[in-house]
Amino acid sequence: MRLYITWVILLFWSAVCAQRPSAALEISVPDSVVYSLYLRGELIGAERTADFMADSIAHGHYLIDLLVQGKPMTHVRTELAIDSGQTAKLSLIADPALGYRLERHDQPPTVDYTRPAGQAEQNLNIEITQLNYSTCAPPLSRRSFDAIVERVQGMAFERDKYLHLKQFIGSTCLSTAQIRTLIELIDDDERRLSLLIKAGGACFDASALIDLEDVLYLSRHKERFKLIYGP
Repeated sequence: MRLYITWVILLFWSAVCAQRPSAALEISVPDSVVYSLYLRGELIGAERTADFMADSIAHGHYLIDLLVQGKPMTHVRTELAIDSGQTAKLSLIADPALGYRLERHDQPPTVDYTRPAGQAEQNLNIEITQLNYSTCAPPLSRRSFDAIVERVQGMAFERDKYLHLKQFIGSTCLSTAQIRTLIELIDDDERRLSLLIKAGGACFDASALIDLEDVLYLSRHKERFKLIYGP
């Protein structure tokens, strides 16, 4: 009898899950735009030229990265929550100042009455980076990065912090801003230089790596770093 009841519950739950509507995501792009799309850090399509549509995805939070080809290449990143039965609709739009911007159309914008009429803020947090060249893509997500920083900050000894950072700096795709934050967790200048040299192996905005010279204290270390990554 118990086995029968268990099977009935399982069948009922399966039927409920089957009827539960999935989520959907639409991304429209201008004609002739070539881009690569990443969802939650996974490459979905390289050098796409058409709009993207996924109508059977799980609900939840989605990190979205678009690498738009051009000179310079443009990286557009946003994170949004998609509910069951919802279709999130995004449009990539050419922008003279930023290169591109991203707008969401399935939700009303958040009106900011401190701005002139007609300039309501989009209810979307967007990061835009223009790249001359990159050694990896996309950079580590904010959530994963914050977890790493918290883990390293919790270590009592600098040697442990250094060894931990040495494991993935240069092999995990990081932006220069992320690299700066991690290296500033280390006090010893020689260790900082060692990590900076490794960082070039997987730096998202590699053309800006030379700007990290100011995290070094000693002139001889600055000169060595410039010999490697300077113009």
